[in-house]
Parts: sequence; structure tokens; C-alpha cells
Amino acid sequence: MDKSWIEKKIIELKNKFCSNANITVPPSYAQKNTFSGTEAQVNLDRWKNNEFTLTIYPSFFKISKKNAEFVLAHEIMHIKDIISNDFGYDGSLRGYNGCDRIANLENTIWEISIDMRLEKMGYAKIQEYNERVSEYINTHWPQYKNRFTLDINDLAEVINNPTCGGIKSLAERKNNDWIEYLTNKN
Repeated sequence: MDKSWIEKKIIELKNKFCSNANITVPPSYAQKNTFSGTEAQVNLDRWKNNEFTLTIYPSFFKISKKNAEFVLAHEIMHIKDIISNDFGYDGSLRGYNGCDRIANLENTIWEISIDMRLEKMGYAKIQEYNERVSEYINTHWPQYKNRFTLDINDLAEVINNPTCGGIKSLAERKNNDWIEYLTNKN
């Protein structure tokens, strides 16, 4: 996989999902990943101007072309959601945020909904759904491990009709379930 393949694939995906967005890929690739297992990441700082920077990390070059296409499509779907009036992005879904359980949960739901929408469009999936949920939970909030559920029925609405408000609402409901669990446990 070389730079020209990446550039062509980004243009193809941009034209397919969000042709009116301005996506820049820095000429030199990032030297260090933000999170372990992150192959690429969209910078959302200038989303109001439809300007986005897509950073490619070194681990990207270690994955297959099939997985690389999925990763690029996933990141460009973030941009599609952000610039879509139907999605209603308000700047609040910004990625993982330390110990902010709600922000992390919102981001996890958004990440999974994008993966599942891509799968519905025919992109080859990288992981099975349950593995993906477990990985997100274990990586970003291990305190939920073995107690927290996020099943396909929970996600159906944000997969079939993705909106920022729907993601936030589902995160709030799941967080309330967690609080109720802790309250009843004591």
C-alpha cells in the first residue's frame, strides 16, 4: 500500500460520502498514535468550516488493503455525519475524553454505529460486532466490563437513523442503566 493508493482511496470515499468537505492529509504521516490501535483519525477542530485533517498513523501501513479501506471509510463517515444537516452535529461528539463517562459512551456508540453502517453498505467488516463492543468497553472504560451491555437492539436506531441527538440520548439511557445498577448493588 503506497501513498498514491491512499490518496486515490480518500478521494474516492470523499466523493462517495461527503464531496463538499475539504479533507487535508498532512504530507508527512504522524509519527505517534494517539491511542493504541488507532490507524487514522480525523481532526474536528475546524468542522464548522467543513475543513478536516485526516491523520494517518504508522500502524495504518501494517494492515491489509481491505482493512485500510474500511479504516479510511470509517474516518470519512465521521466527516459525512458532521456535515450532514440530518445528523445535526453540534460539536459535542469529539472523541474520548479522559474520565468523562458520558462523552466516552457517546463516542463509542458513534464509532460502532459508523462501523455497522459501513458493513450494511457492503464494506468488509474487520471484527464481529460483539468483539468490537468488548474492545471499546475494555479499552475506554474497563470499569463497565462484564456489567455493561450495548446490544444490537440498543444500536438499531442510531444505525438506521443516525443523529447526534440519538447517540446522546442512547448514551444517557445506558449511563442511567449503569447508575441504577450501582445503586441497586449497594
